[in-house]
Amino acid sequence: MIRPDVPVIGASRFTEYDGSFLDFARAAAGAGFRLVELKIEPVPRRTSGPEEEALRALARKEGIAFTVHAPYLSVNIGDLDDELFEEAKRAYADARSFAARIEARTVTFHAGKISREAWLPKTWDICRKRSIQGIAGILDSAPSSAPQAAVENLGQFTLEYVKYGVTVPELLDIRRALGGRTGFTLDLGHLRSCRISPLTAARALGPETIFQAHLHSNGGDRDDHGPLSEHDGDLTAFLDAYARNGWTFPLTVEVRRWEDLIASRDVLFRFFRRTPPGAAEGREPIAGTDSPSGIVAPGKTAKSTVRDRRLGGQTAVQHPSD
Repeated sequence: MIRPDVPVIGASRFTEYDGSFLDFARAAAGAGFRLVELKIEPVPRRTSGPEEEALRALARKEGIAFTVHAPYLSVNIGDLDDELFEEAKRAYADARSFAARIEARTVTFHAGKISREAWLPKTWDICRKRSIQGIAGILDSAPSSAPQAAVENLGQFTLEYVKYGVTVPELLDIRRALGGRTGFTLDLGHLRSCRISPLTAARALGPETIFQAHLHSNGGDRDDHGPLSEHDGDLTAFLDAYARNGWTFPLTVEVRRWEDLIASRDVLFRFFRRTPPGAAEGREPIAGTDSPSGIVAPGKTAKSTVRDRRLGGQTAVQHPSD
């Protein structure tokens, strides 16, 4: 059930599930989300022609939109190795091609990173230049009808890597270097790693350059991607400004569990003084909407699936930070 009386609230396929892109999109649309972010990682997914046609048909039928997130774990657009740099460029190009085929609104890219051990002024300069060069190549080769490109602010929660595109000045530098041809995916959880409030970042970047916001929570020391809380002062200040200033970019929930996705949806609906789908009528949750029954493996409950789900033969204990 789509609710046109609230801002565009999105669901990211970062949420753990055992189905295809189409399965997730159907469940998200049924739960009242109006934007669906299809992430190629952390769980690799590939689509066929028929599934892509089904995704386009679903968007038309349900009145939803798609956005795509390019790979970020298996590739590094700022890699110092020439072959790995070329591999990253191909992966980014494939992601934008997929986004175009399903008529997505935007595609999100990460800038590069280098290991802390490899960091030197010279290697850091190479990483930054390759990040710009790699994304510029995607923009240069794309037709004018291609989905818009967004660069996401990254979280610097660990000492393993030094990442480019963490701070607001770095994001603005990237946009300038690309001739203003990109916008931003503003990740509120990642901002906590550099102690910047979402409202400060949004104002500094310019709301008109923000193509979507990723909403999730953490304690500031690691990238937990936890559920939203009505007691989060930074979040409520951001949402207050969003409503007061008439901002229109989508608010995409990016959490790890389906239960947290629904709970976070409810936080946003309550904030905007609306009722979640089905609640006002006292209806039971619809399969595949308020419960992930449409996307949980046979014989599993939602909780057991989250607990012991297996990906590629390995138990999914914790996702790497995005």
